[in-house]
Amino acid sequence: MNNLVLTQTTPTIGSAVALAVGAAIISGQFQYPEPAEAYELQAEAYELQQVSGSYSAFIESLQTEFQVNEAFAQSMASIYSSLAERQEPFGTAFEAAIFDDIEDLYEV
Repeated sequence: MNNLVLTQTTPTIGSAVALAVGAAIISGQFQYPEPAEAYELQAEAYELQQVSGSYSAFIESLQTEFQVNEAFAQSMASIYSSLAERQEPFGTAFEAAIFDDIEDLYEV
């Protein structure tokens, strides 16, 4: 019924290079780089001094007191109370359909 067609991809230059490097490592012809401790660091230490702080609007907003918009809070409260007042139970037929078959909903 289901036929799977297996195809082989053609080798690319990258795979040929990887194969050659792998063969060189196995045969012992590959030279590993020297460890980092062998090199002497030439960079000198430096220090940055910042005389003034940088400004961030985000950090400034976190440090200021939170302002509650009373009109927004009132509108959200009225929407919530309106939804809560209109909420009704589903009814016995719906509850029976759900709870009679609840074990079958969570089969493993």
